[in-house]
Amino acid sequence: MRKSSARPRHGIAAALVALVLTITGAGVGATPAVAAETYGSISGKVTAPAGAKIFVSPRNATTTWNGVYVAANGTYTLPSVPAGKYTLEFRDYSSASKTYHPVLTEWWNNKTTLASATYFTLAGGQKLTNMNATLVKGGVITGRLTVPSGSSSVPAVGARAYVVPEGSNVMAQVDVTPSDANGNYMISRIPAGRYTLGVQAGSAGAKTWPSTPRGGVITVSTGAITSGVDLSLTGPPISITSFAISGNPAVGEWLYTRLNVSPYDAAVTYRWSADGAVISGATGSEFRLTSAQAGKAITVEVTATAANHATTKAKTPASARVIAPGTVGISGVTKVGGVVAAATASWTPGTVFTYQWASRNVDIPGATGRTFTVTGAQADGSLSVKATGTQAGYGTATVTAWAPYKTAVTSAPTISGTRAVGGTLTATPGSWGSGTTFTYRWYADGTAISGATAKTFKLTSTQAGRSITVKVTGTQSAYPTVTETSAATGKVVTRGTATVSGTTKVGGTLTANPGTWTPGTTFTYQWSANGTAIAGATAKTLKLASAQAGKKLSVVVTGRQQGYSTATSTSSATATKVATTSVPKVSGTVAVGITLTATPGTWTSGTALSYRWYADGTAISGATAKTFKLTSAQAGRAITVKVTGKLSGYPTVTETSTATAKVISRGAPKVTGTAKAGSTLTASPGTWTAGTTFTYQWSANGTAIAGATGKTFTLTSAQVGKKVRVTVTGKKSGYATAKSTSAETTTVTAR
Repeated sequence: MRKSSARPRHGIAAALVALVLTITGAGVGATPAVAAETYGSISGKVTAPAGAKIFVSPRNATTTWNGVYVAANGTYTLPSVPAGKYTLEFRDYSSASKTYHPVLTEWWNNKTTLASATYFTLAGGQKLTNMNATLVKGGVITGRLTVPSGSSSVPAVGARAYVVPEGSNVMAQVDVTPSDANGNYMISRIPAGRYTLGVQAGSAGAKTWPSTPRGGVITVSTGAITSGVDLSLTGPPISITSFAISGNPAVGEWLYTRLNVSPYDAAVTYRWSADGAVISGATGSEFRLTSAQAGKAITVEVTATAANHATTKAKTPASARVIAPGTVGISGVTKVGGVVAAATASWTPGTVFTYQWASRNVDIPGATGRTFTVTGAQADGSLSVKATGTQAGYGTATVTAWAPYKTAVTSAPTISGTRAVGGTLTATPGSWGSGTTFTYRWYADGTAISGATAKTFKLTSTQAGRSITVKVTGTQSAYPTVTETSAATGKVVTRGTATVSGTTKVGGTLTANPGTWTPGTTFTYQWSANGTAIAGATAKTLKLASAQAGKKLSVVVTGRQQGYSTATSTSSATATKVATTSVPKVSGTVAVGITLTATPGTWTSGTALSYRWYADGTAISGATAKTFKLTSAQAGRAITVKVTGKLSGYPTVTETSTATAKVISRGAPKVTGTAKAGSTLTASPGTWTAGTTFTYQWSANGTAIAGATGKTFTLTSAQVGKKVRVTVTGKKSGYATAKSTSAETTTVTAR
C-alpha cells in the first residue's frame, strides 16, 4: 500500500472513541461467533517503520474478525476467513504507539478511514495473496494552552487542541491527549502536511471556548515532533451564527447581512470585500453594489466584541459573482398580430436570459420567449417584458422594458373594384381601433404610383400587366403609427368594351362582342334580360325566345388569363326591347289576275304594319297594300311580301314571306257542244303559260260530276234541267297550280 499523504478529518473526541471501540471490539485473538460455512484465506506483506507491531484484521461493514500480528519479515496470513465482503485494517500495537502513536493506521488500498476503505470479495476456498500495505509514521505537535493574566481564571485541563488542514474550517482526524494541569497538550498521528491549530469547544464553568483555527500555519513532517506550539485562550468566544449574505448580487442591487450573536449586546462591525479586496467605505450591515464590483464575488467579515469575551471574527462564504445588468428594449410594432422581440445589450458576456411578457402590468401566461406574438387580449393595453439574466457562478438580474405605445388593433386592407384598365379600385382599411385616421398609398408591382394617395384609384394603361397593392397607414394618439399592406391583386388586365349586335326580336340572334382585351384573354358570357341573368344563356350568341319579349338585353363578358385579374365588361342594354314578330304568309292563287293577301302573323301588340310586294325580289311599284292583284307583269315570277312593323321602344323589323311559286298565266276555258242529253261537250282551256298541263272537272249546277274529269263530257239524263261547266286545273313545274272555270252552258234538255 502506498504511503497516505492525506487523512480524513474527524473531531478529536470522535477519534478517541473510534480508537477505543476498535481496540475493545476487535481485541487480539477475538473470535467472532459464526456458523459453519466455507472459508478462504488472505495473505500479504506489510512494510512498516522499525519497532512497529502491526496487527492485521479483516472486517465487514459491521464486524471485525479474528486478526493476526505481522511476522518479523512483514508477512501475514489470515487462514480461515468466512467467505464474504471485507476490508483490512492495519494498526500499530507497539509500546511506542502507546505514547506517540507514531505509525498511522491504514485501511486496505491506502485508505485512512473505515468510511473510505476499499472492500473486496472473498469466495469459499479462495486464497487472496499480495494484499500488501505500506505504513508510515505520523507527525506530533506539542505545546501549552495558557490563560493570559487579566482574563477570567480558566483551567487549561479539559480544553483540547486540534489541527485543521490549511485552508479548511473542518476539524481533522487526529489522536488527542488531554492537557494536564499545566496546560500541556500533545496531538499525534498527524499525516505530513500544513495545518492551522485551534481549540476544541469545551467547557470550564459556564464558559465556551473558541473552536476557530488559530496560531498560524504549522508544517508537520512524517515521524517528526513539532514542539513549542503554544496556544493562548483569551476568553470565551462570542457566538456568531446564521451569518450569511442575502440579496441579489447584481449591480445596483442591495446586499444585506443577517446573523445572530451571543451575547446579544456584543458590538459588531462590518467589512465588505470584493474578490478578497476590501471595499472602501463599505462598513455597514448592507451594501449597494456598483459597477466596480461587477464580475466579483462578495464577502463580509464581522468582528464581534464584548466584555469578558474573546474578540470574534466571522466571514461569510463568497456570494455568487456580481452580474452587471445591461439594457433591454422592445423591437417590433405593438399591434395585434404583430411580433415583438426583447433586445438585450451590454450584459456580462455569457449571460443567459429568460423572459416574461406582461400587459397592463399583468404577466401573460406562457409568454416566456424572446419573441411574442401579440393577440387581441392585449389590445389597447401597455406591453412590457422582463429579461432575467443568469450565468453560472453569478447573481441574477432582471430588467424591465416598456413599449412606448399601447397595443394597436389593425387590419390588412382589402382591395375591391374591377382590376382592369379604366376600373376604379377602392381600399377598405378593415377593423382598426376607434379614432384611427387613415392615409393611403397605391403601388404597382411594388412601386409607388405617383399621386395615388386617395382611398380610391382609377387604373390607367400605365398599370396594365402589373399587380396592385395599397398601403394603409393608421395614426391614433398614444398608439404606434402602423402601416398595413393589402394582398397583391392579379395583374391589371386591359379590358375591352362589350357590345351587342343583332336584332332584338323573338327568334333573332344577338352576338356579344368583347372588345379589345389583353392578348391571350379567354372569355365567358352571361346574358341578361332587363338586368336579370337568363339561365343557361352563357354562349357568345343568344337566340331570343318569347320569354325575352318586351325586354332589353345586355351581356356580361368575363375575361380571364393566367396571372391576371379576372375582369368583367357589361354591355349597354339594347336600345330597343325584344319585339314579337312573325314571318308573313301569302294566300291566294298565284296566277295572273288573282289577288294575293299578306297574312302578317302575331306581332307585339300595338305594332303598326306596312307591306311591300316583290316579284323575283324586285319591288313591285305601288304594291304596298295588304293585298295585291297579280298582273301579266308578274307572270313567270315568284312573289314575296315584306311586312314591316314599327312600335315605339321596339326595333323596326321587316319580315319577308316565303317566295311563292312562279306566277302562272291562266286561260279562260270554254265549253263547246249542244246542251242536251246524249250530246258531248268539249272543254277548251284557253291560253296559259306555255308548257302547262291540264286536268278537268265537270260540274252540273255547281256540283262536281263524279268521274267527269276528261276534256270531253257526254251529257246524260242526270244533267237534264241543269247547267254544266268545266274547271280546268293548270300545272307546270316551278309554277303555281291554278284553276279556271268556264261559263255555264244553257240548261241541258232531254234527248
